[in-house]
Amino acid sequence: MKPLPESASPVDEPRDTAEKSLAEQQELAQRPRAALIRARQIAAVCIVLSVGAIAAAGFAFFNFKRAQRAAELAQASRAQAEQLLGVLSEEFGRELENSGRVEVVQSLARREIEYFHELPAELRGPATLRMGATALQQFGSASQDMGKFKEAREAAEESIALLTQLQKDGDNSEATTIGLARSTGLLAAVLASEGDSEDLAAAERALELVKPLAAKPDASIAVREAEAEAYTRLGYLQQFKADPRQTIPNLVRAMDIAARHGALDLSNVRMAEVYIEAASWITQAGAQQGDDAAAERAGADGIAVAEKLRILRPGNQLAVHAQAIIETNLSLVSGGKMRPAEALRRALRARELQQVRVSMNPANNMAHHDVAAAGRGVSDAYWSLGRIRDSIAAEEQAVVSMRVAANGSPQFQFSAVQYLWSLARRRAESGDLAAIPKLVAEMKGRRADLQSRSPPGSELPARVDGIISGTLAHAAFVRGEPAEALQVAREALSAYERAEDPPTLGIAALSSLDTRDLAAAEKYARAALDARRKIGEGSTHDFFELDLARTKLALVLVAQQRNGDAAGIMTPVVARRREVNSRNHGDCDVRFGLAAALYVQALVDGPRREALLSESATIISGLPREYRNLFATRYVIDRISDAQLGRYPWMGKTR
Repeated sequence: MKPLPESASPVDEPRDTAEKSLAEQQELAQRPRAALIRARQIAAVCIVLSVGAIAAAGFAFFNFKRAQRAAELAQASRAQAEQLLGVLSEEFGRELENSGRVEVVQSLARREIEYFHELPAELRGPATLRMGATALQQFGSASQDMGKFKEAREAAEESIALLTQLQKDGDNSEATTIGLARSTGLLAAVLASEGDSEDLAAAERALELVKPLAAKPDASIAVREAEAEAYTRLGYLQQFKADPRQTIPNLVRAMDIAARHGALDLSNVRMAEVYIEAASWITQAGAQQGDDAAAERAGADGIAVAEKLRILRPGNQLAVHAQAIIETNLSLVSGGKMRPAEALRRALRARELQQVRVSMNPANNMAHHDVAAAGRGVSDAYWSLGRIRDSIAAEEQAVVSMRVAANGSPQFQFSAVQYLWSLARRRAESGDLAAIPKLVAEMKGRRADLQSRSPPGSELPARVDGIISGTLAHAAFVRGEPAEALQVAREALSAYERAEDPPTLGIAALSSLDTRDLAAAEKYARAALDARRKIGEGSTHDFFELDLARTKLALVLVAQQRNGDAAGIMTPVVARRREVNSRNHGDCDVRFGLAAALYVQALVDGPRREALLSESATIISGLPREYRNLFATRYVIDRISDAQLGRYPWMGKTR
């Protein structure tokens, strides 16, 4: 038997086995505990993760709600912005403007624009942008009425830019298109007021914008209104262009559209307003183009609707204004028919209506301008009747109105100078030369203001210089100083190509004749006739002015002993003057024109010289005393007396 190891003993073996068994039992006992601990740890982790998930879900829900609330707030803010911008609605703004509260319209529109400009980009939806553009359009329209053309133009251009961008972004809605057409039409009107040649192109763009909508058989009434407005604007501007033949047809289209959609029975007040306005411009175009029938027909139709509208809405300024324009132009028609008493009645009515507009809104510079224009019609009618003092008084009143209107814009400032020029000529003709220096001083003051307010490159200050020189030349000629008159006139007419003022050219021609510079006299007389032709030949007044210019040219040719050339001019002139005078109903200018023509005809018709001179003198002697005392009338009387005595001042010898 082998010997046991020294480390083991029979007693130790059972102990080891027991200890091992005990250790195994302890290990088995620890396993559930460890599993429980692990389970608890896992549960704890799961709880933490669950809480995190719940927190994340809660946070996500909170963010969702916050975003939803932000969207709701943004929508509410946008709606509020649109509501605030819509305070001055298009219809309400038009009502205010037509009731004479143009300064209220401008003030409210300005506030809307300021609010619109402060809106953040996220609040500028399509509707908000349209409303901002409408506010700009209303501000521009009110500014134009107040004669603030620079502000009006800037507002119109910004409105157009907003609406154009909307269309580029895909907004082809009817509202946006109509708004763009109206803003473009406003720009056309402002450009016309500023004398900008792009006015007609803008008016044509406005019409083209609305045409596709109007071509639809189910076009809305809003589209029809915009279409009628566009035709009215275009027709109005076309009458001032080189080829005005489309003026009346386009205005007739506007009247037809308005008549078909509620103008005649006033079921659509806006259409009634367009109808009356279009009628007023047809009356004006007809009077200017010699189409008396069209003028009288449209005038009667326009007045009929205007009077009904003024009963329905007594404060409607557009109806008052349009009726005044109609009366003014029917006065011109009456004047063209050589019925000065009738012309005076209509002109007085026109001035009365325009004064109503001023009383409704003294801040409206356009109304003051229109009162001045009506006043000039009154002055012209009095002049034709030979009531010279009344004529000058009416011209003075017109100047007072233009002084107010001149505060509005450089263009009105220039118009004020033109009114001063007209007054100065009438005062000089009546012999009141003492009034001329004061009037010229005012012209110079307005010229300085015009220079400071006009945009760079404006021709208005230079044109005022020409008016001032022309006024001084006329005064010198009336004073009996033809050499001074010629010198001053030459300053205004530095070159033949630029000589386009018929009155100043006429003074230069007669002054040259009286100073015996016959070559210069012919140059200026021909230039005066050419310049007058450019103005037009449509009305009775146009032919009167042209025949006077022809008579002066023939007189210069007689002074050069070119009787054949002079006779070729005077034979048709005298025939026309006789025919016109046969239809005369009291117009002193027409009678004077015949007397002057007969005087020059006498110089080239030897056999009938004495009879023609006598007839000329008889006509003048039958004129009212105030008219006989005018410088031009006395000038012809003196020349008739010279001829009867055989004196020809330009030749320096007797018969």
